[in-house]
Amino acid sequence: MGAYKPIFSITNKMLENLTEIERARGFLDAASLSEDWVRRMSEQTILLEAHHTTHIEGTRLTVEQSAEVWAGRDVDANKDDIKELLNYRNAFQFIS
Repeated sequence: MGAYKPIFSITNKMLENLTEIERARGFLDAASLSEDWVRRMSEQTILLEAHHTTHIEGTRLTVEQSAEVWAGRDVDANKDDIKELLNYRNAFQFIS
């Protein structure tokens, strides 16, 4: 049995699509994310995860209040809600 030799032709549309993919890939390869940006986005993601997770569990902090608490600032809010958010942060830090 001989080697498999598929018969196909590349259309202009296929070539355009491949060129577009290659252009996007080149852009992504050239793009570099600064360490500062990655750190800030990671911190923001953890904060939002903590806020929404504790909110589902019943806390009434706003995102803004959660950010203030997370940063160590005093917030005029329910002390149990604040404690819940900080406990989440401590647990996350412990497991990470």
